[in-house]
Amino acid sequence: MTISLIACSRSKRLGAAVARELYQGERFKRAYAYSLLHGYEPYILSAKHGLLSSEQEIEPYDESLADITQSARHAWAENIVSLLQKRGLMNRSIVVLAEDLYALPLKSILPNASYPLLGLSEVEQRMFLST
Repeated sequence: MTISLIACSRSKRLGAAVARELYQGERFKRAYAYSLLHGYEPYILSAKHGLLSSEQEIEPYDESLADITQSARHAWAENIVSLLQKRGLMNRSIVVLAEDLYALPLKSILPNASYPLLGLSEVEQRMFLST
């Protein structure tokens, strides 16, 4: 089964929740729905926590890859790959449903994944995720 890596969102619920319910951003919700519609197993890319399963319960936080240096983003991406390896997910097909900020650091060390949103404007991403 293909897995999808979905970027977290800045807007979140106020209290602790499972990851799929914590994130309230429109792009996150569209990417999550797209993932389920296409039969992908969704995982969430968190700026703070790294790789989250949909059912992992977490508290709200206010961190973004936009707030860290390029080298810190690269370290974040290396951590994601390490977590994918630990969970035995590296031998699966991977679709990264994330904007450039989250996708670009991964692309350099996870080149065999698919990056359908890379380089698209926010409007184009919305259109893609509506298909």
